[in-house]
Amino acid sequence: GTKQFQIAVGTPEWLDQQSEAGLPLGGHFAAAIVGGNPSSRGSQVRLVLERPESVGLKVYDVGGRLVHAVDQADLQPGVHIIPWNGTGLHGDRSPAGVYFIRVAGAAKAVTLRSVQVR
Repeated sequence: GTKQFQIAVGTPEWLDQQSEAGLPLGGHFAAAIVGGNPSSRGSQVRLVLERPESVGLKVYDVGGRLVHAVDQADLQPGVHIIPWNGTGLHGDRSPAGVYFIRVAGAAKAVTLRSVQVR
C-alpha cells in the first residue's frame, strides 16, 4: 500500500505547539530534523513516539556508505532528541555534503536529508 509521511521542520518549541494543536503524527512515530538544516555541526533528529519502540539511527552519505550509527534503544512514548555531531564511525569529522539519516523502529522507518556545510 501507499505510505504517507509528514516532515515538519522548526524549533523544538514550535514543533511542540504544532503537535499539541493536532499536527498529524502519522503511524506510530514521526521524525524531523531540528536545529538547522543546513548545519555545520551535524544534525538533531526530533522523534515523537506514540508507543514504546526500539529505535536506531544510521547516517549514510550520498554513495550509500554508512557514516555513523546510533545503536537501537528502547524508548518510551513522547518526544526524544537524537543528535548526530557530524562525525564518522571513527570519530573523524565528516566532509561537507548531503547525508541521509534513517530512523528505524520495528515496523516503520523514516529517512531524512541533512546538508552539512563547513
